[in-house]
Amino acid sequence: MRLDDRRKGRARAEDRARWVEHGLGKEAPSPWHHGRDEACREFCRVVESWTEDWQAVVSAFESIPKPSRREFGLMIVYYTKRGDKNHAGATFENIRARGIDPNAFVFTR
Repeated sequence: MRLDDRRKGRARAEDRARWVEHGLGKEAPSPWHHGRDEACREFCRVVESWTEDWQAVVSAFESIPKPSRREFGLMIVYYTKRGDKNHAGATFENIRARGIDPNAFVFTR
């Protein structure tokens, strides 16, 4: 049996403190993260502005490389506001199939 002497955690805390001390903050995101963030912003802009153009909303959603719970929730809200129960249910099942646990916001829509 190996006991935890907390060296590993202490080393991480020291590295983190040095990183913040030098003003570096957090690690710079990769190009994939920049692209995903841009696709998420575009999706939110489309949902907020063109609510009648469902094809633009769906294509903006599908352009997100790896949608999070937030984007799935916005898509479910969009479908429920349109009265489209079938697509809202399919999106909900898609969340669960990807292994994302829906939160109370998604359940109440």
